[in-house]
Amino acid sequence: MPNFIESFFRDRQSLAHLRKYVLEKNLNKKHWVYFNLVDLLSPLYPSIKSENLQSLSFACYGYFRAMLVIDQIVDDPQTKKGSDILVFILLFESCIKELSFLFHREDTFWKSFDNAKSVYFKAIKFEKTKWNDLSVITEKDFEKMAEDKSASMCYPLIDALESLQNQGNRHNNNKLLKSFLKHLHIAFQYQDDLDDFKKDRVSHQRTYAQFLVDQKIIENGLLEVITGTDMLYKYLFVSGIASRLLKSSCENLGICMGIANQLNLKNLEDFTQQEFEQCAGKLNEVELLVEKTKIKIQKSNTKRFQNSVNDISIDSALTESIRYLERCVNKEMLWTDFMTTAGTSKYWVTFYIAYQLADAGVNLPIMNELSQRISNSQMAASYNETIPEDGDTLNFMIGFIKSYDSATTPKTLKNWLDYLNTDGGWFTYKEEAALRTRLKLNSGTSLIGWLTPKVCVSATACKMLSLFEGYNSERKSTEDYLLANQTEAGYWNSYWWTSPIYATSWSIRSLSDKSEHEVPCSKARNWLLQGQLESGAWINSFTNEPSAFYTALAVKGLLAFKPEENLEALEKAISWLMCQQTSDGSWQTSRILAIPATDIQEPSKVLDWRKSSFGVNIVVDDHNRVFTTSTVINVLSEYKRKYSKL
Repeated sequence: MPNFIESFFRDRQSLAHLRKYVLEKNLNKKHWVYFNLVDLLSPLYPSIKSENLQSLSFACYGYFRAMLVIDQIVDDPQTKKGSDILVFILLFESCIKELSFLFHREDTFWKSFDNAKSVYFKAIKFEKTKWNDLSVITEKDFEKMAEDKSASMCYPLIDALESLQNQGNRHNNNKLLKSFLKHLHIAFQYQDDLDDFKKDRVSHQRTYAQFLVDQKIIENGLLEVITGTDMLYKYLFVSGIASRLLKSSCENLGICMGIANQLNLKNLEDFTQQEFEQCAGKLNEVELLVEKTKIKIQKSNTKRFQNSVNDISIDSALTESIRYLERCVNKEMLWTDFMTTAGTSKYWVTFYIAYQLADAGVNLPIMNELSQRISNSQMAASYNETIPEDGDTLNFMIGFIKSYDSATTPKTLKNWLDYLNTDGGWFTYKEEAALRTRLKLNSGTSLIGWLTPKVCVSATACKMLSLFEGYNSERKSTEDYLLANQTEAGYWNSYWWTSPIYATSWSIRSLSDKSEHEVPCSKARNWLLQGQLESGAWINSFTNEPSAFYTALAVKGLLAFKPEENLEALEKAISWLMCQQTSDGSWQTSRILAIPATDIQEPSKVLDWRKSSFGVNIVVDDHNRVFTTSTVINVLSEYKRKYSKL
């Protein structure tokens, strides 16, 4: 809360009845600007008395709140109560009184103030009477409306500050500051039209975004195809209109940053820089979402096999799925999947798939390329090139190297083993400074959830340790960590995944080769069997639907521990997996990757997981299907080697 308004209410006890209307606020970006505007601009006006700045700050924000109330009444008069009109009168009257204390009746400020009111009410009248009749809304029309309805109400503040300062260089600052306010409000309005698109559609509020969508639909002959608010909202993004509006917002914010820098207003520049980065982040997410949508549209949803399982050939299924993975290799000779705020995963996904294939005895040209690039230190062990190194990517890099050609270097192994904690658990991330910088988190935001050992990462690491000789103490320490974290029911919890099946499968695979672990493996096996559906599948506990990914992982766990005792369950699961293969060779997936907030240590405490690709406390799907498909390939290959009669 700015000192100017705090001080105002402390010094003006007679206006305490207005405190709740002014200080109880939603601090969205517009509120924040009006609430802090005098503070942000005050360095340009050092001779103005503090008490006058306090009074002006109250008048600025109080007037904004008053106009917000009356604007809402005009928009929806049927739902507004008499109390809302009273709030408007109280705020408006008090603001005018404060301004009267500051400026005598002949001061030029009042002319500016009257002109701003005139511009504002003309804009409101035009919006309510003629705006809907415009056959075409141009960008110029939109920006003029945004300026007249919002920015113009701030212009008198600049004149007020200059009148109170009463010294030279007024014209240049006046022009620059009003230009700043103009472009800031235009930038905000572009984003508001996107944020309020659904609400505006329902209330028949015509906006520039609404016009562009309607125009695009007509141009493409989609009037009878795209109907309903939800479809229109999706079209706003896939049509490229959302990206266009966000780019315009970024351009205006860029102008604001330049002006703030020119005037040496550091706090104002920092604010606009933050707004610019947030807008650019939204733009990036929108473009990623469009890319993801286009990829998903190209995937087949038709089952490849229509007949009974007896007519299915595992060899045929493997051939088609391997071809699918080959088609999905991009120009960088990498696989990509899982779109998040950090972008699409490249290296983690690629090493995971490469390990699954190498472990299954599948050899593709990309794998030799990967091996050479790793040996030449040309591959990062991270989610993608923008994210710091992580232990899970190293797990699969090490697993791939060992399973493919065994050419692991001492340096790579040492780097991997550095992710082993003293308690036997393995870290996902361990470089706090680099992670904090990449995520743009201040020192007050905890990263403890991402910087502590994770069972799911440790289980994978333990399996990779079993591929080596000479790391007995490291493996024993990791095994002890896993045993200590097994639940009474027999499963292991997963931090980064939507089901315990992930950590449980990898734990069984890492422990089952030692007879001393028979009891914990037996408990885990029994827990898995209890979760199998009659169809043979296992569910994704987040979606509560059968999942090819988790079914494959469950099968992998059962194959690792006394599989001869579970042949019926295995046959049912394999039959179900075979029947789910689509005509392009892939397996459909669902939201399987969980991304808790950085301060969350126990994902079970997150009450509201979002189905989204962006932010935190989200669950994400492998939209390219390569992650799930490679997992199924691995399982089918092992089952075929050991037990297949198909």
